[in-house]
Amino acid sequence: MSITDALLGFNQWSLLSADPSVVLALYSQYPPDAGVEYGRPVRVNTWTTPGSATAGVSWVSAGPGYVRISSLYQSLHNLDDITPAIDALELLTERDAALGRAPRVTFAYGGVELTGLVTNLTKRITGYWDLTGLPKRVEFRFEVMEAAALDYSSGGAGVGETQYITIRDGQSFETLGAQLLGDAGRGDLIRRINPGIAAGEVAGDRVKVLEKEHPEMRGRVIPTSAPFLRMADGSDPWVEVVEELGTARADTTAGLSWFALPEVISGAVV
Repeated sequence: MSITDALLGFNQWSLLSADPSVVLALYSQYPPDAGVEYGRPVRVNTWTTPGSATAGVSWVSAGPGYVRISSLYQSLHNLDDITPAIDALELLTERDAALGRAPRVTFAYGGVELTGLVTNLTKRITGYWDLTGLPKRVEFRFEVMEAAALDYSSGGAGVGETQYITIRDGQSFETLGAQLLGDAGRGDLIRRINPGIAAGEVAGDRVKVLEKEHPEMRGRVIPTSAPFLRMADGSDPWVEVVEELGTARADTTAGLSWFALPEVISGAVV
């Protein structure tokens, strides 16, 4: 690497998702306008004493750190699309369905690095290309405030609260297990408490999930065929499932019902 390349890399800022479930990566096209503003406010108590010339001040604690920058993305020609970068900026303050909040991000520039939440974002698009309608330039300013990751490990093994997550494209019980329980194999535990969609989750399905410390999320992982999940509520694991599959996937008038099958009548299959 040349000295010039090293200097260019040092003058670039980056903003990367700190949540594994969110794919988000922003890199600067140009160094930040006017550099980076960063600091850590101090909380103090003040009081006054009758007859004193000045108020008394005592240090309480250091507040959360913050960084603020102004920067821009600029299209270099009428086919250079900066829309993905604008969309990524939008994600910084939008609620993620899986997280229930906006993603945590890590900002880095030179010797400044901070992980937290974007607490302020403003942007302005200045002009569009005539031929393609693509934006020419977007100027933006954002603030990241330091925020530690939530840690549930010290909360004991009490019963957790129920949450409902909407499955997104590419997600499955296994990806939810990896994201929320730390092990893709434990997605089977989530599948067990969602027998209605256990046979095949798709984008848009609402999935019930219990917190990591809930007893049902700490059970032994024994992968089970979806029809046998019906045994948990005392219903027959085969009769209703086969009838449902026949209705959903086939013409039930073209063959025999479950109870009319010779094997069922003879008692060979129960």
